Amino acid sequence: MNDDIKINNYTNYKRFLNNLIGEENSDKVIALLGGEEKVINASFGMSLDSGSAYPGAFVYNSIMIAEYAKKLNEILPESMRVDNKSIYRVALLQHIGKVVMYTENDNEWEVKNRGFAYKFIDQNTALRCGERALFILMQAGVVLTEDEFEAIRIVDKSKEDDSFAKFYSNTLAFVIRQANEFVSTINKREVK
Repeated sequence: MNDDIKINNYTNYKRFLNNLIGEENSDKVIALLGGEEKVINASFGMSLDSGSAYPGAFVYNSIMIAEYAKKLNEILPESMRVDNKSIYRVALLQHIGKVVMYTENDNEWEVKNRGFAYKFIDQNTALRCGERALFILMQAGVVLTEDEFEAIRIVDKSKEDDSFAKFYSNTLAFVIRQANEFVSTINKREVK
């Protein structure tokens, strides 16, 4: 992905955030993530076979998830539909933990032989991506609804790992989870 596309994607991402959580909170989130440059160049995935392990993938995939979630929401019965602002807020913020969790892998053998283009940054806590996202949002003063909180919290939990995610997820969490799976599948197929 070239720099012009990355910057254009980031400009759109930031505009969405400003509208959804306010410019002041948006600026705080970006600062807590390490600044614009870090967000612009952040990867979404770690392994090359994911199709999302490259600079600029975080912003691109977050926007793509939001767009698919919006489309999924539109086909639901009207009584089940959720607010599009909540969809965009969750889709654009659920994976922000990756920006501060991943770094380029400097181990050439792992990149070449195992396909791990990125690795985890050593951190003192074992928060998962959704939990780290919630912690960052809390630090920035972003207020979420209970449904938004749940949708972000369970983003990286498999249905088998979390019985609450399996049986008690709200509609927003369901739509977001499905959009994540669509984008993941699309990315993997584009690699092949």
